[in-house]
Amino acid sequence: MKYEEDRNQGMRDALESKIGKAEAEIEAIRDRLSDERDILGRHETTLSRKDVRGEKPGITQERVDKKRDLVTKLTERQQELGYLAQLMRGEVKRLLTFNPVQNSLDNLPSRFRQAEEGEWRIVNSRFKAAQDVLTPPEARILPNRRTRPTRKQYDRYSLDAIPVDPERIPDWFLEEFGLGSLEGLSDLEKLEKKAAITPEVLRIFSRLQPLEAYGRRTYRVMALQHYAKEHDGKVFTFAYTGNQPKEKDRKTIQVFDTAYEAHRRMLHAEQGYEKEQGKLHGIKGRIHGILGEVRGMKKDDPGKEIITDRISTELDILGKVLNYYKAEAADILGRVSDLQDSLGRHNPGASCRQIIKVIDLLEERLPEIFNKSRFVSDDKKILSKTIHQGREVLEQARVASLNLCEALENGASEEEVKRRLSLMPLCDDLKVRPFNQYGDLLRIMPSIMQGLLRAGREDIFRDGAIDMYVACKTFQVQHERERILRDIAASPMETTIEGLLGRARELKKVVESKETFPKVRTGQNEAYNEMRTKIRKLVKGLAHYSKLDLSEAERLAMYERLKSYIEEIDFTEILEKL
Repeated sequence: MKYEEDRNQGMRDALESKIGKAEAEIEAIRDRLSDERDILGRHETTLSRKDVRGEKPGITQERVDKKRDLVTKLTERQQELGYLAQLMRGEVKRLLTFNPVQNSLDNLPSRFRQAEEGEWRIVNSRFKAAQDVLTPPEARILPNRRTRPTRKQYDRYSLDAIPVDPERIPDWFLEEFGLGSLEGLSDLEKLEKKAAITPEVLRIFSRLQPLEAYGRRTYRVMALQHYAKEHDGKVFTFAYTGNQPKEKDRKTIQVFDTAYEAHRRMLHAEQGYEKEQGKLHGIKGRIHGILGEVRGMKKDDPGKEIITDRISTELDILGKVLNYYKAEAADILGRVSDLQDSLGRHNPGASCRQIIKVIDLLEERLPEIFNKSRFVSDDKKILSKTIHQGREVLEQARVASLNLCEALENGASEEEVKRRLSLMPLCDDLKVRPFNQYGDLLRIMPSIMQGLLRAGREDIFRDGAIDMYVACKTFQVQHERERILRDIAASPMETTIEGLLGRARELKKVVESKETFPKVRTGQNEAYNEMRTKIRKLVKGLAHYSKLDLSEAERLAMYERLKSYIEEIDFTEILEKL
């Protein structure tokens, strides 16, 4: 396949260049070693005269030792370079047979076929999402059937046959899911490692379930389910990278630990798109103005220097960019910044044509921003719905568990206790972190406690009731914490320290209130107590900063420290210790 041939050729060229440099260094070391060994031999001979003739040698033992150390180091470096060159030559040979995408296509099961150009506008599904991220456009596959599959049919197809380019698997993905380390590996070894874990990567994708926006399924936001307890409920989002032309069709993947974290990212992205849109409109308008002044400009025009300064200013405002259109625009703008053509001549006509290209490229980026911000807005709404529904269920569980604790404290009958226990809400629909983590505990506890009642173990039953209530209280704390993080992410400049202090005090009230049995503290495990201590310090710290006259930069820096501080609270640890 052309894609893999180009990549492998590029890697071969890079390896052969490294081999050439290593061999040149080996040759230089070999020449130097010959001279250094001759000098060392003469030094040792001179030094030995002292013992044989009793003469002053004219050279010290220390100097001989230094020369001997140098010879040893040069020899070791020569051996090391020789070994590296040998490894790299082996990698060049391995590259000739390393074509995982082509191998997958060569072994494609008969129920699939390679997609033809222009066929990829298929309905959203795991089958599509996995290939959008992991497969080069020219290697994508479709079911080998006459009729176009429905969304549900696509979701039933196995992902095992999908050709995966290992280069498209992000390095961080391996660490996120414990699939191995890439530390110390060469580029080819990294690709081989990723190729080896491709089946597991596809298994992860096959366990993704789309979230719903009021009956409309979406595949830009998915939750991992039925894969592994430590990863189930993580949120996956998919989006175009924007740093390549449209025909490359390159998508990227992001994985978030919780729905809250993903929601904050959408808020931040939405805000970024709004700012970028305003900035590009401003640049485009000013470049239009520059274009009008450049037309017909004479070589010795006194305003020429002002125009070149204005172009440089627009380049600075555009800044370092990754987006394909903006990068192209910045590149062209940089080339015309001196108002000369490629031959170094004053040529306002050529400069104007280049400036028009810049305007056209910025025009291409603006609708892209609009579309992206629309998708981000949809993702945000889906995540908002998920958070709202999860919070609602866990609030119902908090009220039910509190009522159960009160019934036990007031000596209610066994029938009344059973009735209160039956009012615990079902948590089966909590599929996204952190809600599913609380749901896992709350789902199994009622059946366990029914058994304890039958066995007459009221003492353990009471502990179970408190555990359920503390779990719900812990979620309340987590939700309040997330509101602080959300405010900072959504509008850091509009968020005041006083407003955050108010939220922190509400958080302190939640974590410190005691609403269960007398003489029993809600913070009945060490992790909960550590959380309470941390929140007390948070309130104290914000109260301190609210009295200071901080500059904008100082306030933003303080917010970053605040985020790091409260993100250290490990709610999973608290639940595990209940």
